[in-house]
Amino acid sequence: MNKQEGKQQIERLVVKFVGLTAAEFRQKNESMTCKDFILPLFQALGWDVYNNYSNNEVTSETQVSGGRADYAFHVNDVIKFFVEAKKPSVDLREAKHGEQAISYAWHKSVPWAVLTDFEGIKVYSAEWDEPDAERSLIFEINYKNYLEDEKLWWLSKQSMAKGELDKYAEANFKKPKREAVDKLLADDLVKWRTFLFNDLKGWNSDKNLTDKQTAESVQRLLDRLIFIRTTEDRNIEGEKLREIVRNWEDGKGKINLAEEMKKLFKDYDAGYNSKLFEPAICDALVY
Repeated sequence: MNKQEGKQQIERLVVKFVGLTAAEFRQKNESMTCKDFILPLFQALGWDVYNNYSNNEVTSETQVSGGRADYAFHVNDVIKFFVEAKKPSVDLREAKHGEQAISYAWHKSVPWAVLTDFEGIKVYSAEWDEPDAERSLIFEINYKNYLEDEKLWWLSKQSMAKGELDKYAEANFKKPKREAVDKLLADDLVKWRTFLFNDLKGWNSDKNLTDKQTAESVQRLLDRLIFIRTTEDRNIEGEKLREIVRNWEDGKGKINLAEEMKKLFKDYDAGYNSKLFEPAICDALVY
């Protein structure tokens, strides 16, 4: 579907929405709103919302710490934004709705959270540390302006692939750019080696590790983290590391951070033809 065809579909949806009687408006629940309006809207924006080709561009009921996000929108298997859907009778201005949408995205390290009841769309940054959800609001559009407001198309599949929403936020909100992984790591690498070496030695004193074995384990762990962060930084994978840390922080230590890391290493071992994630001494250590 090209943009002109998409606009024609959006126009039909708007006409249909305007034609709802007061009783129909009140009776529309969340599921009906998604089926009749929200999913067709995103279909008009170029997304395969019905997975006609089994490509999982749009997935529903994504499990997130503390709940389930209604829809996740993927480009090349990386989640670009979550959509939290509401029925039209819900007041999107209530802070709890924006906070819920942001929380889901934040826990999964997804940059954008979208809140909509079709009557309106609100787009939030989930990366800013703001106590008030409205201070993380990037833009909002009323359904009456869907055809005229070009910002709506920043949620299209094509625009998301180009990063146009990211560029707008960087230009207008001074959103900090992510530094390249090599620059982020270079200054701290030596310090991390020392800390990790001492910690592994102390936590695993009962295993009689030699200094060489400890040093090799430290290097393998760091190499794994660098590899994972590189795939995340290049949008080959979602930000799993940050997701694990955020869930651990939110659970106040109830989640076993080391075990979650080891699960991630196993996933990478299965997904990449690399000896880096093959079982090694470090996988039997406490950290």
